[in-house]
Amino acid sequence: MRLSTLAFLFLLSSILFSCASKKNMPETSVLEAVINTEEITLEEAIIMPDTNSYRATEARINDILHMDLSVSFDWKERSVLGSILLDVKPYFYATKELILDAKGMEISEVSLVEENGFVPLEYTYDNEFLSVQLDKEYTRSEVYQLRINYTAFPEKVSAKGSSAISSAQGIYFINPDSTEVNKLTQIWTQGETEANSVWFPTIDSPNERLTQELKITVQEKYKTLSNGALIFSNYNGDGTRTDYWRQELPHAPYLVMMAIGDYSVVTDSWENANNEDIAVDYYLEAEYAPYAKDIFGNTPEMLTFYSEVLGFPYPWDKYSQVIVRDFVSGAMENTSAVIHGDFLNATDRELLDGDNEAIIAHELFHHWFGDLVTCESWSNLPLNESFATYGEYLWEEHKYGREAADLHGMNSMAGYLAESQTKQEDLIRFYYDDKEDMFDGHSYNKGGRVLHMLRYFLGDDAFFSGLKLYLEDNQFESVEIHQLRLAMEEVSGKDLNWFFNQWFLGSGHPELTINYDVNDSLNTLTVLVEQTQESLFRLPLEVDIYTDSGVKRQRIDIRQRQQEFILPYDGVFSFANLDAEKVLLGTKKDNRPDAWWPLAYNSAKVYLDKSEALDYCLKSSDPECLACLEDALSDSFWKVRQTALKGARKLRATSPLGFREKLLSMVQKDPKSLVRAKAIKTLSKTYNEEDFSEIYAEALNDRSYAVMAQALKSMVNANTALGLAKAKALENEKSQKITGSIANIYAKHGDESMNEFMVKTLKGASGFGKFGLTGTYANYLKNQNSAFIAQNLGKLEKIAVTPGTWWVRLAGYNGLKSIQQELDSRGPEDVKATEVSSSIKETINTLLETEENEQIKSIITP
Repeated sequence: MRLSTLAFLFLLSSILFSCASKKNMPETSVLEAVINTEEITLEEAIIMPDTNSYRATEARINDILHMDLSVSFDWKERSVLGSILLDVKPYFYATKELILDAKGMEISEVSLVEENGFVPLEYTYDNEFLSVQLDKEYTRSEVYQLRINYTAFPEKVSAKGSSAISSAQGIYFINPDSTEVNKLTQIWTQGETEANSVWFPTIDSPNERLTQELKITVQEKYKTLSNGALIFSNYNGDGTRTDYWRQELPHAPYLVMMAIGDYSVVTDSWENANNEDIAVDYYLEAEYAPYAKDIFGNTPEMLTFYSEVLGFPYPWDKYSQVIVRDFVSGAMENTSAVIHGDFLNATDRELLDGDNEAIIAHELFHHWFGDLVTCESWSNLPLNESFATYGEYLWEEHKYGREAADLHGMNSMAGYLAESQTKQEDLIRFYYDDKEDMFDGHSYNKGGRVLHMLRYFLGDDAFFSGLKLYLEDNQFESVEIHQLRLAMEEVSGKDLNWFFNQWFLGSGHPELTINYDVNDSLNTLTVLVEQTQESLFRLPLEVDIYTDSGVKRQRIDIRQRQQEFILPYDGVFSFANLDAEKVLLGTKKDNRPDAWWPLAYNSAKVYLDKSEALDYCLKSSDPECLACLEDALSDSFWKVRQTALKGARKLRATSPLGFREKLLSMVQKDPKSLVRAKAIKTLSKTYNEEDFSEIYAEALNDRSYAVMAQALKSMVNANTALGLAKAKALENEKSQKITGSIANIYAKHGDESMNEFMVKTLKGASGFGKFGLTGTYANYLKNQNSAFIAQNLGKLEKIAVTPGTWWVRLAGYNGLKSIQQELDSRGPEDVKATEVSSSIKETINTLLETEENEQIKSIITP
């Protein structure tokens, strides 16, 4: 599961939270947000969880070995017609009862399958659990088979989601009556955490394992996707087709999936180390099929890289990925059949400004950590999600280099640190209020950085050898944290209890204050480290000492509240760098002398050293620091160049003509589109007395939509009439980035004539795009007269009540609420405003009376 972060749900969570508290969150991209994010979860911002209940691993009483499931659908009723055969045996102790998870179903038959037919069995059902009384007491050596016929009604199930997974309905009918414009009819499933038992009876626990057959009957026009291999398709002669999917390797029930829709399927291929061809394919809407390999094209290389670095070949039948509408999360690692939200849809031009490879990598890495080896309980979720998050780092490092990986890791850590301001929990948590609470910036972001520290401490050889042993010993099994520790200890020969107790079974992070003293006469550097957080950490770190003789690296082991390290050096001292590889998860107040920072920038070996030095230099007027900023404008890594632009006013004051020329060059020639866009923004703000309309007009021809959007915004700021004319000319551009930018411009500068475009854009959006555009449309209406507002309120009301993702509906509520507040501010002299405001209050109160979503009700108050 990828947090969305992935803006994604990490970003969404921060947006929603900021609406309530105005707390500043770190600036992140869609990829760097999750999920990963930089997340403060919505539920935790509102309700403090009760953590008094110990969450034990689910007891293994019965064991489902295999399921053979047949499903068809009543699209009008949004129901699933199912018949399932289950091969079951007692796990250890003999029993004559089987209890299955089965939520919101009508059970029509429960029978024992025998050679001569079916024997009806007695059962009880409470709309959540199906308790079957068997015909006798079975021992663990006896396997029996049941048949259950049922109808599932997923939309009648009241199930709370989380910040990562916004609903627990299990199976979703998308636009089943084809009433929504520009949205295809689809069915897809989302099983994590325990929602698959909404559409088939099972033991819905992560420590269960089963193999499966799934027979899906649909109209002939639809494609289907499920786990494992498509064995055959049978055309039924009535306009329907039954696809038979089979997975012969066992996995957890929450990983079972199906997706149905009018997809185009783009085939790719991958050859494993045994020269076997493994099917790789991508399911997309026809509009995006030409860009399938632009979006997913690095998947085969990822399969090779992960198989090689882990020393464990990809174990599953195939690897498919599908993009669906209105997905309730960012993405989901269903075994061999990953589901992605529709934010992954993109053209080749849109991908110039950023791809979603981190999400693709995250879900693929899960196929080792989560699918092959699965956490035995949700308390152990970091064994799935921390690894998948670290898989993102590994791919960035392999494909794009250490700088790109460290930027990704820095943003991920920033997400955890932001969340840590409101909660600090053990990574492995046996006490929580709800299993959904585990999907947070701890399990994802913090855990990923902890694994990075473990790699650094052990070294690459031991770390990856330990992972190989862990996978080999536990393949197709469920695990707890100690099995990871034991594998790492067996390979490395080290006692790692201290590390796992501190980082996985403990909470918080180190907060360090660092001071230095250089003794030139003794050629020693004294480093004084103070831990200011509540509990102590052991921190093996390295210090690089730079002298005229070179660089000497020395290891220190921080264990005490205050600890002094006296480090010798040769030659003439220059500066020192604590945590030389920048692996520490935590915060630090590094009281370096001012003169060290430019030296650190100029000697930086890793991106994070440059980043820290630039942050200091941006606040300094020292000539050496200004020289660093000027140098950074030409750095080989794009993020360094982009960061340096924050010092534009200082650089202009230092070199008015030189910086202007450099900035114009970056606007037109920088190879990274995000830097060109930032340079345009910087140009308009730093030289706002000049008219750069010609420059902005030229930038509107850039292939990058990010550059075009920023150029349009800057043009409007410089020359509103000209900018609005350019916006009008771009209204039909096939880019959500551009149409969204135009909508934001119209929200601020638009009149009633822009309403047609605003409504068309809003109707054509979905998912995260719809969430943002709903707020934009509300802002647009707030700048119109009260009568016009009254005429168009229904569009926001419709969003609030239309079934779908809860946070999109929340945007409709928020839009109504914000307009009401605007109308109230117009005062009693605006009679129409008072009238419309009163009407909105009444509408919101009426909607809340029948509102069933707890997240919405906890945020929107009458």
